[in-house]
Amino acid sequence: MLSKSEIQFFRNLRDRKTRQEHKLFMAEGEKLVEDLIDSGLKVRDILFTSKYEGRLKLHATAREIKEPEMERITAFKTPSPICAVFEFTEAAEKSSFIPQDEWILALDGISDPGNLGTLLRSAEWFGIFKVVCSADTVDIYNPKCVQASMGSVGRVKTLYTDLSAYLQSIPGFVPILGADMVGQDIYSTHLPSTGILVLGSEGKGLSPDVSKKIKTWISIPRNHKGSRPESLNVAIAGSILISQLCSKQKA
Repeated sequence: MLSKSEIQFFRNLRDRKTRQEHKLFMAEGEKLVEDLIDSGLKVRDILFTSKYEGRLKLHATAREIKEPEMERITAFKTPSPICAVFEFTEAAEKSSFIPQDEWILALDGISDPGNLGTLLRSAEWFGIFKVVCSADTVDIYNPKCVQASMGSVGRVKTLYTDLSAYLQSIPGFVPILGADMVGQDIYSTHLPSTGILVLGSEGKGLSPDVSKKIKTWISIPRNHKGSRPESLNVAIAGSILISQLCSKQKA
């Protein structure tokens, strides 16, 4: 059974301010919790209801709570029978975010946590393990981002910083690619094997200061002239671009 103060604290982890203050975040669902533990993240609390029958019941930090308590602390409409509180991953050193025979993903003003989580998941799948985020990009520990990342939030290094200043600090020989509807066709243009890919929000695109740092603009062409969507979701577009760039790296 949880105390009132514990319930309130776990509920407050939905808020970025509380997460940042305590350097803690919550993950929900058996597979996600297991993935984060297996990734080496330090777990503070594991909470489960009588519906959960998995191996984590035996974990040293695990304790059983009532279903109404789980319903009060969950961030989702349909609560999972298990959730856990983890410590943040170690802060990444800015000096390690200079591309060294690798691709780095940079995100400018991404506001949807589901999109951010999907981009982290795609980045890891295709071999990108470093992501730079502008200060106004949504928090990676947002519950919806953690859920959408399917554990990648614990394995991909992230850095929140002034994105324009970061790109300005990159050596001149490093390719910096930006996604734009009028960019070069990614399927027919020559692509470098390493560099930085910069993605902006669907509504605003890249900020003016960040746009000035882009050296090459690329785009995903429509395959059918009669297609009606004005653009692709940033998570979908980003996943396609990442796939293409990383496939060139292997070639």
